[in-house]
Amino acid sequence: MQMLDKFPESELLKVELPIDNKVIYQLKRGQSVCDDTARLVETVLDNHENTEKNVIDLGSGNGIIAIMLSLYRSNWRISGLEIQPELFHLSCMNRDLLKLDINFTEGDLKRSELFFTEKMFDLIVANPPYFSLKSGKASPYPEKALSRQEILCNMADLVKSVKYLMSDEGEAFFVYPEQRESELKSLIKKVDLKVADKIFINKNNLKKRMIIYRINYVKN
Repeated sequence: MQMLDKFPESELLKVELPIDNKVIYQLKRGQSVCDDTARLVETVLDNHENTEKNVIDLGSGNGIIAIMLSLYRSNWRISGLEIQPELFHLSCMNRDLLKLDINFTEGDLKRSELFFTEKMFDLIVANPPYFSLKSGKASPYPEKALSRQEILCNMADLVKSVKYLMSDEGEAFFVYPEQRESELKSLIKKVDLKVADKIFINKNNLKKRMIIYRINYVKN
C-alpha cells in the first residue's frame, strides 16, 4: 500500500480499533497504545454529544485519540498537534487510510499561538507525558522517551496551552498519575482553571492510580 511506503513494515504494528474492524498503525519503538487512551476517549464521549464543536488533541502521537473521536463524533471539527515529525506523518497516514477529515499539525504546544487562534477550541484532550525528567528510567528509544517523560514539554506548558486555546465555556480532559495531582491543581489555579471532575482509571491500584481530570474555568 503506497501510504505505508514512508514506514517500513518492520517498524510498524497494527492497532485494531473497536469499530468496524478498522486498523491504524503505531511504531514498534514508540509508546504503545494503552488502556489509559481508551478510557480517555470513552470519558470524553460520555460527556459530550455529537453536536458541532472544535476539538483538539494536544500531543496527538499516531493520531489514535483524534481518530477515535472522529469515528464516533462526525459533527466535531477535530485537530491534532504533534511535535515529533515521524509521529506527525504517521498520524496523517492513519487518517488518510481511514479517509477521515482531521487537521493534524506538526508543531510545539509551547507555541500554540503560531498555529491556532486564542480560545479556538470547545474541547481539549491530552494524554501527556506522565513523568518529570527526574523520575523513572528513560527509554533508549527517543519516541518512547518523549511520550513518557517531560523532555520537550511539561505540565506547566500543557496548562498554559490549554488556557490559551480553550473557549470560555470549554472543557479539557487529560490523564496524569494521582501523585501529580497537587502539582496540577496548583498550576491550573494560577490561570483560573479548576478540576471539575476526576475519573479513576485503575482505582484499586493504590500505588499507580491514573486519573482522568476534567478541567474548566473558574466562574466568578
